[in-house]
Amino acid sequence: MTPNCQLLEIDYKNSSPPAFRVASLPTWCRHTVICLGLAMGMLWADGQGATTPAAAAPEPYTFTNAAGKTIQAQIIAVVGESVSLKRDDGQSFTVAIKTFVDDDQAYIWHWAVMDAAKRGNPIFKFELTKLPETRSDKTFPGSRRVIPNLAGYKVKVTNTTSLRMLKPIMEYIVFANTNTMVPDSPLAHYYGKFAPDEIKANDQSAFETVKAMLIVGDKQDNGRLEGLWVRVYDADHQLIQEWCSTPELMKKEKWTYDIERSKRGAGTGSGVKTTNPPADGGAPAGPVAGSSGGISAN
Repeated sequence: MTPNCQLLEIDYKNSSPPAFRVASLPTWCRHTVICLGLAMGMLWADGQGATTPAAAAPEPYTFTNAAGKTIQAQIIAVVGESVSLKRDDGQSFTVAIKTFVDDDQAYIWHWAVMDAAKRGNPIFKFELTKLPETRSDKTFPGSRRVIPNLAGYKVKVTNTTSLRMLKPIMEYIVFANTNTMVPDSPLAHYYGKFAPDEIKANDQSAFETVKAMLIVGDKQDNGRLEGLWVRVYDADHQLIQEWCSTPELMKKEKWTYDIERSKRGAGTGSGVKTTNPPADGGAPAGPVAGSSGGISAN
């Protein structure tokens, strides 16, 4: 049944239009008007609440200079050996980082490192060289006769930034296929750590990894190294960079290791602690810089 509707064309001229009364409409019209009104009201209310509150500004830090004078300010930027600060009154200025006491200097460098990590800029560059294999003086685990070779990497670490890196902690896993004669055998994980006191701006450091045990057979059957996975932390153990010589390993393998196996390896940085792998088996949450690289072999 077609509703009885009339289109009214009225010229009110000098008079005001009559008051609109919903009650005077047919029942089906009243329901439509009410529903439209409710819908428009909900949309308006949703729009009013859609504004995202501005992020709270970081709390000012109290800096103390060598003379004991203090100032409250926020860090704007760190360039070279200088820091730009902004006071609550809006005044900005740049001073030498060494102006402040040691704790404040450490705070400034920490801020600069975390800022670089958040921007996704790689802080360190890693270059690997395979070390010559040596004969172990121990038998392979689980065997009384098999004496493996020991293999590892020499790692050159370059600080690519203009920042002083104080007490970085570089935890790593050496991946090895210990016995290529066994098809699809799982990779062995050897854990180690390198923790220098400092790597200066645009400077280099180097270390040798723990040694993996490789079963020796015919040349084509020798065990082999498969790559290195490094996680770099600051002095407070916050992750600032992750890098792997073979990026596919980060997808296929988990950050887990056998601490006892690592101790059986030879060389610097042998396993000294255990950590739980991330819940998802991948990289932990947090700001992380670039994670790819390559290997150069002798």
